[in-house]
Amino acid sequence: MKNPSAIPADSKRARKHNSFKKASRKADAYANDPKKLKNLIGRANKRASGKAGARFEQIWEDLQTVFAMLRAYAKGDYREIPYKVLVSLIAAVVYFISPIDLIPDFIIPVGFLDDVAVLGWAINEAREHIDRFRDWAKTIK
Repeated sequence: MKNPSAIPADSKRARKHNSFKKASRKADAYANDPKKLKNLIGRANKRASGKAGARFEQIWEDLQTVFAMLRAYAKGDYREIPYKVLVSLIAAVVYFISPIDLIPDFIIPVGFLDDVAVLGWAINEAREHIDRFRDWAKTIK
């Protein structure tokens, strides 16, 4: 993320919400099942493609990199990410695709803010690993 201060303060509250706790429990299962993980990323990418707004645009490039990193992990091509970081990123993606969370997505336009906050938090926490993946990805092209 270009501007960490742009992350809504709601991320801390959202991460404590039962929906994120549930997403975190599911993340481990996704991390250990490549087929499920690829399916999750496909659904998340589809959902992300339909979103707009300045806050989402700020994390778009990083989110696409996270999706690519998770796909590479699922294929077994990239394993240079600590499991804890992997599970945190997957949990944020699970939370993102869930329509019922801290602020339900049907509450327009604010229903998406907590999703962006959680994704932004997870991306910032994994910044070093995302940058390493980008460097790695450049070497295989």
